[in-house]
Amino acid sequence: FPYTTLFRSGTFLSGNYGFVSVDGIALLPRAVADGAGNTFVAYTRFGEISVPHVGIQFTSDVFVIEVSADGTRIVFDTHVSGGITTTLALDARGNIYVAGEGGYGSGTGFIVKLSPDGSILYATQISALPLAAATDAAGDLYLTGTAAADFKTTSGAYKTAIGPARCTDGSGAAIACSDAFVAKISGKDGGVVYATFLGGTADDSGLAIAVDAGGSAVVAGQTQSPDFPATQGAFQPAYGGGINTATQAGGDGFAARLDPTGRTLVYATFLGGSNIDCATGVVLDQNQNAYLTGSTASPDFPVTAGAFQRTYGGAGDAFFLKLNPRGEAVFSSYLGGPTAEPSTGIAIGASNRFYLSILSSQAPRNSDSVLDLEPHPPTPCDPRIAILSIDSDSGQIVDHYALRSFGLEEFGPGSLSVDGFGIVHIAGGAFTSALGNSFAVTPNAISNGYGYGPSFLARIDFSAKEEFAPACMVNGASFDSLNVSVAPGQI
Repeated sequence: FPYTTLFRSGTFLSGNYGFVSVDGIALLPRAVADGAGNTFVAYTRFGEISVPHVGIQFTSDVFVIEVSADGTRIVFDTHVSGGITTTLALDARGNIYVAGEGGYGSGTGFIVKLSPDGSILYATQISALPLAAATDAAGDLYLTGTAAADFKTTSGAYKTAIGPARCTDGSGAAIACSDAFVAKISGKDGGVVYATFLGGTADDSGLAIAVDAGGSAVVAGQTQSPDFPATQGAFQPAYGGGINTATQAGGDGFAARLDPTGRTLVYATFLGGSNIDCATGVVLDQNQNAYLTGSTASPDFPVTAGAFQRTYGGAGDAFFLKLNPRGEAVFSSYLGGPTAEPSTGIAIGASNRFYLSILSSQAPRNSDSVLDLEPHPPTPCDPRIAILSIDSDSGQIVDHYALRSFGLEEFGPGSLSVDGFGIVHIAGGAFTSALGNSFAVTPNAISNGYGYGPSFLARIDFSAKEEFAPACMVNGASFDSLNVSVAPGQI
């Protein structure tokens, strides 16, 4: 595919707005675009204070900013609460919902609602860790994540207790299990409308959620439970496997739909093969079809005939698939080459398109092979993030755009969103200040990226075409580890 999609704007959100790392865990900003093209970003700001007779204590605080549609200014910057943000959502009226963990290891989640101008309307707690959020047409909030046995469910919910648990640690000792949960929260006052567990007898976690026009929630995540309640007739009713017995990590992805009351499971399906799989994103169209993405290490992940990529690329691929309202597969495909290409985001757009973002050092091509063009050491010309436009009926990739950077470890996308004009917004973390030399920062941007740990925000217009395609030129000899006889000075 030619690099002709229009890059509308790009900026860094340097300093406190950006990427942070705690104990090796990357916490990336979450961003959602509204109908007017503005972007709302939730991020965690870490610091430290000196406490007398105690020593240095680390602090974490959650902030929300609004970035103007042209990427040139911050409209507001609101301190939300102490804690760590994990998810962000907007309702149809422009109200903002932020959720996360209430502090270091607190085990209690928080929910905060803000008005469109950034003023806090209410704050409440939830006895679980929310990891994903969505809103319905009435402005109510839906959450999923992980919950322990003390999670407070509502009467008549689909699953009111966590049930018998058979989890062990690496030594084989019994430990407490966690379930996924689904909760509907009133947009008016933060009250719980319904709350239910979702899972089997091992660890389960909800990682993504979407809601249709009727208030039916579709949840995606990961399960280690062979008895996860998959329904007959769904895409994959049997557990594929894939638990690392030493670390207890892994399992299958899953997708599940609840009815609007939270009392009935409409469908549930595993998503995985014999190795480790995880579903990380879900969006819905107007016909209640669900589009999902995630990552797989399984060479036998279930794909469909005619898929964009039918064979496993190796080292960990992304996947994407479409389920109809009954949980049956319309299409399912790998997406990856010989290096790891995890999926990082999914969004629904107009003109019968949905969008994926993946971490990739290669450009996609339509074949039964993989995404790589040819093996080579990394150069400044290699893309780091690929944003793919996919036809919603056929599951074929029809266009893509690549964000480039120095090296392969410097970009970490955190979220993907589409605004009311059909423009794709992508946000994430930047691991080094070197990106200020290579990322396409547009005129009058908020920041050029210099300084430790900035995040980035970019807007891509797939409906417009550039007359000049961004390109790159390097000295080939500098990157010639394959001995292809490129002499110094040649290009």
